[in-house]
Amino acid sequence: MAGSVLIDWDSAVALNSFGYDRIVDAVRAQLDAEGELATRSVFEPNDLEGMTFISLIEANLNTFRSFQRAAIAAYSAAANAGQTFTEWDDLMQKLRDDPRSEPI
Repeated sequence: MAGSVLIDWDSAVALNSFGYDRIVDAVRAQLDAEGELATRSVFEPNDLEGMTFISLIEANLNTFRSFQRAAIAAYSAAANAGQTFTEWDDLMQKLRDDPRSEPI
């Protein structure tokens, strides 16, 4: 079964099951306690409803940026290990393109 990371109403990253699980687990592993609390709503469709998506659609600025920081750290770790894939790149680009994105 595939999964998705919903960025906003017009933007999402579709993933196969392996990619979805890998990204969700990697991002979650990079969250500190504050980030975990801030992003709880992002992971609720996956964690509480058994859905195969996570959603940033209704994320406020703090929530979005907490998720983005964790995603950047997870991507960097995967890149250093030679374990990135096209969907990782797509996710990172879509996070950067979102108006809630932290300036780099």
